[in-house]
Amino acid sequence: MSKKWLLWTALGLVLAAALSALAWRIIGENAASGAGEPLQVPPGFKQAETSLLTLAVPEGWSVEPNGKELIFTANGEKMGETETLDWFDAESWTHLRPNHTEQTDFVEVKDMPAPAAGQTGQSLYRIRLVHTKPAAQLDPDWHYDEIRWYWNDPGKRLTHGIYFNEAAVDEATMISVVSTIRLKAGR
Repeated sequence: MSKKWLLWTALGLVLAAALSALAWRIIGENAASGAGEPLQVPPGFKQAETSLLTLAVPEGWSVEPNGKELIFTANGEKMGETETLDWFDAESWTHLRPNHTEQTDFVEVKDMPAPAAGQTGQSLYRIRLVHTKPAAQLDPDWHYDEIRWYWNDPGKRLTHGIYFNEAAVDEATMISVVSTIRLKAGR
């Protein structure tokens, strides 16, 4: 490896760490201030909702219902989607590997409240997955990088998630969307 490559890699890691620290601070402030409060839609965003949750997404995104979930697109490209699962915990998440997928990062976020604000026993997880095609599809260079955020709803024994297309959605936008999520009462 060249020294130039190592320097750029180190610089990239330092920048990523700084952005991540800032993002966690923003999420924590937004989530803490939103506990039990109605959603305050940030400028440049619009409200979207399912029967289980309300959130804000960028105004340029289209929101399509998919049963009880939502799919987000922009200019024909998938930006992300929501999902509701049976209960998961830290042990379950570390083994999350859908077919043809590698889990490259797993973080239990402890510095901020999860979107099920006001409840105890919650956890928030951030997971990075890299999807590839099966060998039979003869496209070895294809991959889809995805960031998934999951949080537990202990009262309902459910886990909610939102996925983002990492190539199309920057970290700041992901954090802005996640920080607006509010679970609905009486689900």
